[in-house]
Amino acid sequence: MSLEALSFDEYKPYITEELIERGHARRMGHLQDYFAIIQRQKLYNNFNIYCELNEKVNKVQLSHAFREMFLQYPALIEYIVPKFYPKHEAYYRSEEYLSKPCPIHDYIRVLNEVNINDIIMNEQDEYKSITTKISDIFVKNDYKFSNEISEMVSTIKIAICDPKKPNWRIICLPSKTSSTEWKDFILVSNHFDSDGTSAVNFFEDLTNILSKQANVENDTIVIGNDINIINYSKDYKLISKLPIPITERISYTPTLSSIPKFIVGNICKTKLQYTSDGGDTPAEFVSEDPLTYDYLINFSSEEVAKMKKTIKNCLYNSVTLTPFIQACFFVAMYKYNKILNLNNWWQWGVDCALATNARRLLPDDPETRDLYRYGSNVGGTHYFNLISQFNINEFEYDKFFKLVDYYHKNYQNSYRNGDELVGFGVLFSDLIINNTNMDKTIKDDYTNHKRGGLLFSNVGYRNEDLTKKVHVNNIIFSQSPGCMKFTFGLNLISTDKCGMNILMNGVRGSVKSRENFEDFCRFFRKTVENFAKL
Repeated sequence: MSLEALSFDEYKPYITEELIERGHARRMGHLQDYFAIIQRQKLYNNFNIYCELNEKVNKVQLSHAFREMFLQYPALIEYIVPKFYPKHEAYYRSEEYLSKPCPIHDYIRVLNEVNINDIIMNEQDEYKSITTKISDIFVKNDYKFSNEISEMVSTIKIAICDPKKPNWRIICLPSKTSSTEWKDFILVSNHFDSDGTSAVNFFEDLTNILSKQANVENDTIVIGNDINIINYSKDYKLISKLPIPITERISYTPTLSSIPKFIVGNICKTKLQYTSDGGDTPAEFVSEDPLTYDYLINFSSEEVAKMKKTIKNCLYNSVTLTPFIQACFFVAMYKYNKILNLNNWWQWGVDCALATNARRLLPDDPETRDLYRYGSNVGGTHYFNLISQFNINEFEYDKFFKLVDYYHKNYQNSYRNGDELVGFGVLFSDLIINNTNMDKTIKDDYTNHKRGGLLFSNVGYRNEDLTKKVHVNNIIFSQSPGCMKFTFGLNLISTDKCGMNILMNGVRGSVKSRENFEDFCRFFRKTVENFAKL
């Protein structure tokens, strides 16, 4: 018997040596444990992505497409096996656990069985009330996604340790012409082993498979209103192995030269950054009410093309939309004159956290990269942005684009130097892991603090093949900050068909009112239009 097998008495009967040998169970990596912590300590709810397809599909089609995806990417059907299940929640929040380091992480494993109704949230009793409300709003809004839907979805919680269901669900939104076919979906994930790139990949894989499907009506296992997708005892030979943690493929260990800059940045964020007057981060994110006001902005494909042309003409080809939008947001924040307290001598800057895709640092090998198509495979940059830089008037284009260029070069330097991994790297260092309780460390860092700053998530630009039988018409990404210390959120995703969707968040209590926040969002849009010369 292996040493690994000897260590899992606390996880029986859910973990066996046989599962480990097959590659269908293993210990979590450091990054996976981080996302487990923000759930088990109730610090975060979900991120979600709305997708409209060009054609309606039914349960049978979805089931067959999901089966193909699950067999190839078992991260989609994994769950966490905690100590002392099902009494684990009290244990992970007890003084017994929180008072000592726990450097050895829990296990993950693939589910024993997956049915279609385990995935469709509308069919699950605990979510019936909220999915009904969301569906009613969707119909009332002429079958269109809305701010109100985004806010409601942000309250949904999905357990990370459920041995019968995966860590994500889909909401099937009503169709005008059918009660058994849908073209509008919301993918909801608790963020454990899934990120924004995973969510986009999900719909890319789904539409690719649906487009190639032949008649699948006679090749299903129907159980009443349900359809079996995976039965582990029969399918285990077909299921790929779980990939090793990305932290074992990519070194998150910070260089010695990066540590001083990291420390100085943390001091600035703690002592000298803008914070909101109200809406401190709670001790737990347990409210059933929406945390944020949400506001959706769309720039058409033609407008996005003009933006890119303006950036190219004013700077150079390699500058992306990310630093441009960031600069627009901060200039709007300054000029709106109802957010920043410009008379506060202790507020010198605004923190901006940008989520990054760590997959780009994997070896340049298609098979290896494909292993990490799904998962929370992320890094992030934190910059302390000086408020004095934001004072740019409407037609000061030269001054504005110098700021865009500055942000662009900061990001490029971060990518070259590995700065995007430093925050997690420090957190995952042996010194921290072996001498502190990570749940307590992260919980203390998240909770009971003043909010301030911007959480910026740009999932990127995707070309959609409109010749496919089933393809994406529209896609919108969003997340609520939970107990993370941000007042605002910018969630971007772009395609060649729907243009650029920006879902903006403002934390209630940290912004004065819905009217005030929506007025600021309109002002931000005008700022983008001005500097993009739309």
